[in-house]
Amino acid sequence: MKYNANLSAIGVPTLRLDLANTSTALSSAVIKSVPHEKWEQARRTILDNTMEIDPYINEHKHHLKETNPRKAKDEKWIQDMHN
Repeated sequence: MKYNANLSAIGVPTLRLDLANTSTALSSAVIKSVPHEKWEQARRTILDNTMEIDPYINEHKHHLKETNPRKAKDEKWIQDMHN
C-alpha cells in the first residue's frame, strides 16, 4: 500500500483559515449595557432557582422574623423585605 499525501482524511475537519497569515483579531468583544432593573431581575431569578442558596434565604427570612416579631406572621412583608 502506498501513502498518498494529496488525499484528505474522511471525517477530520480541515482548517478554513490560514492563521499564519492573519494579522488582525479573529473576533472582538461586544459590550452591551443592560438596564439595572433587568440585571436585578436576572440576578433574582438565578438566586431563586439555585438550590445551594436556599439555606441562606431561609436563614435571612428567619432573621427577619426574629428581629420583627410584630410582622413575623405577615408572609408578604417577609418576602418584600427579603427581596
